[in-house]
Amino acid sequence: GSGCADDGGDEMPSSPAGVPEDTVADRESVEACFICREPVDGIDARSDGAPSLAANATDDVGVLEGRDEPIWRWNLTYDAAAPAYRAVLVCGGDWRWTTDGRGRSGWRSDGANSTIRFRVRVDGPPTLSVTYMRSHETFGDLVVTLRAVARGGAAGSGRSCDPGAVGDLAGALPAWDPDHDSRRTVTLFGHRESHSLWDAAVFPAADEGDVNSKHFHELLRETVLTRMGGEDVGYVDVYVHNPKGDRIKIQSVTSC
Repeated sequence: GSGCADDGGDEMPSSPAGVPEDTVADRESVEACFICREPVDGIDARSDGAPSLAANATDDVGVLEGRDEPIWRWNLTYDAAAPAYRAVLVCGGDWRWTTDGRGRSGWRSDGANSTIRFRVRVDGPPTLSVTYMRSHETFGDLVVTLRAVARGGAAGSGRSCDPGAVGDLAGALPAWDPDHDSRRTVTLFGHRESHSLWDAAVFPAADEGDVNSKHFHELLRETVLTRMGGEDVGYVDVYVHNPKGDRIKIQSVTSC
């Protein structure tokens, strides 16, 4: 994520609404970080309402890790009464909602070339965040791309994935090269030597001059911001791809 995320994660929507009077970093550094107190939209695997969205599902995809039977039936899309922008859509592969005994819910993939799409509403140039698990053993890298969706075209595209986005993900180099891929995809590194921790990748609307967020901003600019000048963009599709078949787990996608 960005340098601000690494220093304390203040941009994450789960952070307290206020900034404490006394902080480890100086006040100037804290105020320089982007803080999202009121997200425009978000899709969160920890939502209490998720199980109730399974009424008309056709696939067994809700699984409690360590057990064979599904805990409910859910096809990873919200029910017909929900707005189109709330869609979570599997483009291909083995993505499924899972949780474990410690309540670490998320959308998980273990299969190579598996792609999932999250659609969030935006109101003006957005800052986006993707919260994902970094862990040891079987966890690996994930590839992300973005697509702007016109407000009037959301309903028609709600149940299909953009072929261009899927193609960009599949065409990402095995070893991510920023000079080649940063305007089409970014790769997030999901492996760490020990412990399992959530991390957040932040795609800032403004060029903050931060080397840690440079490529995230470039991707947002090329895929979303350049279209906002001449189109009524109301949503952004966030595509996540499993390139190698390592484990990937997404907790939430948020727009600010």
